[in-house]
This record gives sequence, C-alpha cells and structure tokens, in this order.
Amino acid sequence: MPTSPKRSPRSSLKPPHEMQPIRTQADLEQHWRLLMGPLGFSRPQLWLNVLAPGGQPTAFLAQLEDLPHEPDVQLLDRIMELNRQLLDHHVADGSVALLLARPGPDRRTLSDADWAVALTDAASAHDIPLRPIYLATDADLRIISPDDMLAASA
Repeated sequence: MPTSPKRSPRSSLKPPHEMQPIRTQADLEQHWRLLMGPLGFSRPQLWLNVLAPGGQPTAFLAQLEDLPHEPDVQLLDRIMELNRQLLDHHVADGSVALLLARPGPDRRTLSDADWAVALTDAASAHDIPLRPIYLATDADLRIISPDDMLAASA
C-alpha cells in the first residue's frame, strides 16, 4: 500500500492573512521557525518576507539558495529594488524581514556579519524599512546584532 508523502512545514501553514502579526522580535523568531521547519541547511540561503503595516505577513515570500560566501552587492541591489517596488505598489508602509541561513555551527562568522551589513546597506539605499535580521544555522536561530555588524566593518 503506498504511503502519503511527508508534508513540508510550509505546506501546512496558514495563508498569510491568517498568520499572527509580527509585532515583537519573539513574534518574528516564531514566524521564521514556522516557515523554516527544523534547523539544518545544506547550503547558504536568504529568506525574505514582506510584511504589511502592523506586521501582518504577506504572500511576498522568497527563498534564495546557494548564496555565495561573500555578499554580491549587485544581486542585493536588484533584490532590494524589487522589494521597493513591492512596497510601493502592493504593501505601502510595509517592511521587510530577512533571514540568513547556512549549514554549520552557531558560531558567528565574518561572512554572516558581512552579509548583514550588505543587506542593511542595500535596504537603506532603497529606503526599505527592515526588521531585525536573523541568522539560522544547524544549531540555532538568533538575531544578527548591530555589534555583530560592527565587527564586520572594523
């Protein structure tokens, strides 16, 4: 007798308009956990979710895989240009939530901080309000703090 395939965590999610609004960092962490499912990654990824005013998740969710070790400034500029268009035409006064994910231990790397700085700079260049940037590894999910980003620019 055939068995039914396992469902991914994302296939069992509520539609965005039925999800809880993201008003706090704890809400955002829970949101990422629901979207990602169990920790563990085979390659570096960037997740983006456009949030409506008041923090309501929208259907504008993207997962980019196979990120290079170092940030690609031109790629990030194009991504943020697209996000700016989404905000201008579909989600006025919204914001963008970002999650970097990579295989390996929880120890922060210079590459993690470089990516966070590059993402922040690209968003700033396009006047995009960002939520705190999260880092997911095989071991943990945490915010990339401003201190982490300062270490990258030192």
